[in-house]
Amino acid sequence: MSIDATIDCIHYPTLGCPALLTPASPLTVWLSLPEGDDPSSVKVALVDRHGSTPEQPLTPASAPVALGLGPASPKRKRRTLWQIDLDLSSVRPALYDLAVRSTASETQPNAVTASETQPNAVRVYAEITGDEKVVFCGDSQYHVDNAACLERFITAINARDDIAWVALIGDGCDNGVKSKLNMLKLVVRARPGPVHSYYIAEFGDLAKRLLPRLNKPLVLVPGNHDGMAAYASYAEGTPSEAYLEPDPANEVAYDGIHHFRRTIGPLYFAFDWGKTRYICMNSFELTRAERLGYHAVVANWGGFVRAEQRGWLEDELEDASAAHRHAVVFMHHDPRGGSEGAALGYYSDVRPYRYDNLVDIAIAYARYVGSNASTWQQEWMKRPNDPGHLEETRKLLSVLLDHQVHCLIMGHDNENWVESYGKGADIFSEIRALQTYSSSVPPGQPVPPPSEVKTAKQLLKARQVDTLVNVIESSADARGLDGAERTAHAEAVLEAAFEELTAEGAFDPEDSFAPVEINRWKLRAKAPIHFIHVDDVGAYKHSRESHFAVYGYVVAQLHEGRPIGLQRYNVLGEANDPVSLLVV
Repeated sequence: MSIDATIDCIHYPTLGCPALLTPASPLTVWLSLPEGDDPSSVKVALVDRHGSTPEQPLTPASAPVALGLGPASPKRKRRTLWQIDLDLSSVRPALYDLAVRSTASETQPNAVTASETQPNAVRVYAEITGDEKVVFCGDSQYHVDNAACLERFITAINARDDIAWVALIGDGCDNGVKSKLNMLKLVVRARPGPVHSYYIAEFGDLAKRLLPRLNKPLVLVPGNHDGMAAYASYAEGTPSEAYLEPDPANEVAYDGIHHFRRTIGPLYFAFDWGKTRYICMNSFELTRAERLGYHAVVANWGGFVRAEQRGWLEDELEDASAAHRHAVVFMHHDPRGGSEGAALGYYSDVRPYRYDNLVDIAIAYARYVGSNASTWQQEWMKRPNDPGHLEETRKLLSVLLDHQVHCLIMGHDNENWVESYGKGADIFSEIRALQTYSSSVPPGQPVPPPSEVKTAKQLLKARQVDTLVNVIESSADARGLDGAERTAHAEAVLEAAFEELTAEGAFDPEDSFAPVEINRWKLRAKAPIHFIHVDDVGAYKHSRESHFAVYGYVVAQLHEGRPIGLQRYNVLGEANDPVSLLVV
């Protein structure tokens, strides 16, 4: 598995899991060194990427502590994981890269065994009050064609001096979806053969070129677009329960989760801000076989959390409660299931990845991709005929409610809304306070010819994807369309066709609001809780200036570290009315 790794020996802090602290607190670094190397040989410094302060060497605040066996080196050699605490008392408040250099033992005084720099990994603040403003956003879905979306977002955030940090809640990468038409083209081309990974370029660009340009620290958790996988030759493979570990039954060509770990940082972690514990989760813990696809044509893209991470979550929440801290959870997917806030309690069945069902998979996925229409979305998954799998979700929700989490903040649905439940309320109930601060609808969208929309509908219903691609391409040729105009025409035809078919009930599965077995869970809020969905900062429409009005971010006003007010901005700088959260 080829990975353009930027993380090797530094495991904390990293680009996507930064240290946020004041000079009064020591900086903790977790570092892997070859077995036998002396950690006192390590030289750690802060580098002021965004300013002019000279590199600042740091001195240990205490003796290094061995934490046990660390991850093997790229050459599969054993390493020891060390914790090194460093003194920040003389460091000027700013955002820094973390640079680590070490040389081997006295017998090899010039051999460098650890050399790494993590961009934007340390933010030193003059003070942390808990009443700052921060940014929540989701789904940059970066690919080579939509770099302008993320670049505009970075420019907008860098221009503000009132933001303490930024949280991007999943789907930093795209894995080559690019557009609805491209999804359908992938299906037409789908066959066994050499595997191409978009992740090498996408994660590489994010970690090396784009995200380090932010002048604010970034917290980043994985989403489904970050975690797709493929076996050699895009094979369907032998049944396997492997999640991240090596799979003796199948040759793994790529796994996006490993790219995330080696370029962004940990898959889940927690940090304190003011009087609040922020718990950052990985909600795409399906097995590798369940995350398979042909490029971005995947069978399953809803969420799931395994027992190990749930246990860690419970430990973090218990620790936060003991310290009298509030709790906020970041996760990409909504564990209540449903679709875009509707049909709560409906969980999508995990489907097998097979060449003979790629057309149905692509149509189900492509009609949602890039659309602001209300279409069916896989939100959270369950295995058919496996009650234990669904039970894990019940346990997850119980942990969140029992520990009185203030709010869950999620991406995935590319829209902005807040659902608030009072103490004692059924979290699957339609009786809840609903507030929206929706994105703008871009003006001037091309109106597709009705005859082409009708033809597209007929071909989609017949599953004749290859013919549909040819019809759309021929129409663009006949109109003399190139580049952005060609893409806009194709998207307009497909989006209109999908919206009409959805309105006619041609696609959506039979769903029920809180099915009987979910009602038996009797999951009720122990205190007020908010389910917050935040905007995407990039996707598949970016050929016109007006398209950027639908991409944005949410500025949260904090109190005691937890959000009490939200205001949505698009990347053009336009703001919606603020939304207030009930705080008790």
